[in-house]
Amino acid sequence: MRPTRQTSVRRWGVVLAIALLTVCASARLGQAQSVWELTPYKIGLLVAVDPTAGLGERLQQELPTALVGQIEMGVGAAWDTQLLKLTPPLRYRITGNLEGLTPEDLDKKALACDKIFFVSVGRGPKGWQVRARELDGRTQIFGPIITRPVGQTAKIRDAAFDALVDAFVPLAMITQTRGNKSILRLRAGELPIRDASIGQVKLGDVFWPIVRYCTRTGEIRKIEPSHWTYLFVEKIDETALECQVHTAIASSMSGRRRGRVEPLALLVRPQGETTKIFLRSRTEPPRPLVGYAIYARSPLDDPRNKNRTFLGRTDVDGSFVVEPGRTTLRLLDVRHGGGLLGRLPVVPGFTEVETGNVRNDDTRMAAEAYTNSVQEQLIDTVTRRKILIGRARKQLKEKAFEKVEETREQIEELPTQDDILRELGQQQIKLRSDNTFMQKQIDSMFDRTKVMVTKFLDRQSIEALKEDITNARTGKRRAPPAASQKPAKKPAAKK
Repeated sequence: MRPTRQTSVRRWGVVLAIALLTVCASARLGQAQSVWELTPYKIGLLVAVDPTAGLGERLQQELPTALVGQIEMGVGAAWDTQLLKLTPPLRYRITGNLEGLTPEDLDKKALACDKIFFVSVGRGPKGWQVRARELDGRTQIFGPIITRPVGQTAKIRDAAFDALVDAFVPLAMITQTRGNKSILRLRAGELPIRDASIGQVKLGDVFWPIVRYCTRTGEIRKIEPSHWTYLFVEKIDETALECQVHTAIASSMSGRRRGRVEPLALLVRPQGETTKIFLRSRTEPPRPLVGYAIYARSPLDDPRNKNRTFLGRTDVDGSFVVEPGRTTLRLLDVRHGGGLLGRLPVVPGFTEVETGNVRNDDTRMAAEAYTNSVQEQLIDTVTRRKILIGRARKQLKEKAFEKVEETREQIEELPTQDDILRELGQQQIKLRSDNTFMQKQIDSMFDRTKVMVTKFLDRQSIEALKEDITNARTGKRRAPPAASQKPAKKPAAKK
């Protein structure tokens, strides 16, 4: 049926509407990215001077305002800083237990900031010390504590500013992820910073992805840090960062998300030297994996290159310590018995302790050890049986029937095909794995061993020897085996 003019107009109308929606969606995405990069960080500042430090209340009154002015001079338009209300309980928490602060210690106004900085001034080992810590408002994740010793009170303000900017952790939005590549855009990335070293991102830096879920009213519904997942910066194009995704979890960056979702990432700045990792099995309950080999490589290495740096083996508690390498991120291979069981990306010093769950290879190793022992037993049995059969035939030729009978009894004492196959079946039932891939490997080992037993340990040679002994005693000859008939050739196809 030929379309009418009215139908054609409707179709063109639909096409035009889809095109306009696509253009508008692209424009909104580009506008959102532009707003993100042109919007300064909303900074909330809390400065607390320990009343027992002997510095006086004047410093408590003057230092916060002085820090705001120094931020405006040193940072510029990228930070929009405001002082937050410091209540007496919060002052006590900041000066006495900066490590124990939680987002619940702050009110809604403070948590509405992009970054909240806590600055504590108190007594130190040699005079005074300034401590600073950041709370990222969007992810509600605390950064490390930065400490600066101060010998003179006149230098407290400069030390506080240095600690504060060192505690700053740049925030980025993940705008695109395809395969193992992600594009990141920095918050306030297009705004100038007077001191370029503040929040600077370099090639080889590492970001930690965090997904934030919000309600329709903008309130945080859930925050999910991506475990065992890091983004390695490979290319910097103005405010866009091209990163390679390294993860131990296949679906960590590729899962489909619905609703109001913000895929974010924080720059990783390790403060420690090493990270201790405990390897545990994926079974319930988890068990420590002892004696597993750990190899490492850099993200800059060609993954096709099989050369890896051997770090050692896990201890009796399944732990091992990862030290820094030539890049911030290290990629670990967990191996056992020559098989690769898992890959773990690690930033040494970012966390003190991590727990990695990988496949338990003990069952597969036990199956491999058992089938290897059966194969060795098979070789020994086949060799001994061949020697004894040869000896029996020689004795039979000499008509030493008593010796022949003794040799035959020795042959009968050897393990038979049925004996070994029965034992193999019983052990295969015992050595079971919850992992499907691991179970396939175990079954393959047993199947190969069964084929070898069936092929090399048949009863035909023993039955032939028994028949020859009987015939030699009775004076009969064993009938030759029937000649196998060759299959008729197929007629050649006519050309």
